[in-house]
Amino acid sequence: MKVFLFAALGFFLGTVLALAFAALAAIVIAPFGIDIKQAGIIYPLFCLMVAINIYGGYRGFAYAMGR
Repeated sequence: MKVFLFAALGFFLGTVLALAFAALAAIVIAPFGIDIKQAGIIYPLFCLMVAINIYGGYRGFAYAMGR
């Protein structure tokens, strides 16, 4: 049970981190009048979120297993 909780926590934190990256990107490019959709960074941010989720789930699983 502990393994699944830590893996889920890793996925959740990965999602929060990726959304923070998206918000930061929106804040940085907003003063230039560029929309995130126009900048074409939605897909890379989604890929980043998936990668961070996979890594976070793996690290949560490894932590729960004691490695």
